[in-house]
Amino acid sequence: MRFTLIFLFVFTLLSSNAQNLGAFKDRNDYFVVFDEGQLVKLEYVLVSLFYVKNNSVCYVDTRGDFMVYYDKKKEKISPAVDNILATDNLIVFAAGPILKVWEGGESTLLTMNAGRYRASDSLVIYEDTRDNSIHIYYNHEKHEVDRGLFGEIVTQGAIGYNTLVYQNRVGQYNLIHKGRQMDLFTYDEEVKMSCGQDVVAYNDPVQNLFMVYDNGEFIEVETLPAESMQAGRGFVVYEDANFNLKMYRDGRILEDLSSYSPDWYKVKDSMVVFAENNVFKVYDGTKVVTLENFIPEQYQFDNKVIAWRNNAGGVDAYYEGKKVTLTNEWAKDFYVNGNTVVMELPNKKFKIYWKGKFYES
Repeated sequence: MRFTLIFLFVFTLLSSNAQNLGAFKDRNDYFVVFDEGQLVKLEYVLVSLFYVKNNSVCYVDTRGDFMVYYDKKKEKISPAVDNILATDNLIVFAAGPILKVWEGGESTLLTMNAGRYRASDSLVIYEDTRDNSIHIYYNHEKHEVDRGLFGEIVTQGAIGYNTLVYQNRVGQYNLIHKGRQMDLFTYDEEVKMSCGQDVVAYNDPVQNLFMVYDNGEFIEVETLPAESMQAGRGFVVYEDANFNLKMYRDGRILEDLSSYSPDWYKVKDSMVVFAENNVFKVYDGTKVVTLENFIPEQYQFDNKVIAWRNNAGGVDAYYEGKKVTLTNEWAKDFYVNGNTVVMELPNKKFKIYWKGKFYES
């Protein structure tokens, strides 16, 4: 993923490792949270926006207060916010130049003079305009990592679950893993790379190799640069110089993901979704499974669950190693969060699938 720091945040429903949470606005515009089999009405008036993450649901209520539902309770974490960026485990929010991060029920002030910032599951990288410095937040601690002219500190790189690569003002690419910083190389141009959990994949422009940083070790994976790459949780999927789809994991290269060059592929958490000759497939962490002989017009996946629109307009899913039909009724929309699949049906009826059971609202 290209890492270009930006000021704006586009609100989306972000998924995570969570197993048990979902949220929606029902036919009465009540704001409802699904929590471990229970439907909890949090607000009885229309909320302006919300999104679901690891073990919490965040939203802005009608008063403009920024709220978090966490550990079966709701609390106000800020009276007003301008920008919000939520990831699996963190919520970064700004009110003017004041930047804070929420993690596990606690809020931490990052800076009173925020510039650009970006976040992943457990990392935040941000600029302090007071002294043109750049900092990271990790594991409830803040560290300065670089400084220089404002606007030129970070120009490109990648950010993953707990890894980060950035290029500083003099062209030096730096890797950060669990708060530890390492130099990679100096290069003026953009470099293909992808960061995941404990792994970073990149084409080394100095040695002209495809490399993987794997939890403290630098591994030469291919003698030629990769055509593309995407990192997940402890593994990397990539197309080699001949467009063969391969996987690097635990020091080994697995070459059986695809017999052909894929039409496309996407990596998230421990899963790989890809198309091969217009066939819809998934690698579920142990094996490749054919899901459909067509490419669905819509699909969502998270953790170890994937859901997609079937030919009837309803929703099918690959859940706990089995393909199941969740509904053949036309679904207006749906999303996956951990083990929870939330479907919106006609007339603002909601259907939730969780741990083999259905719940309706």
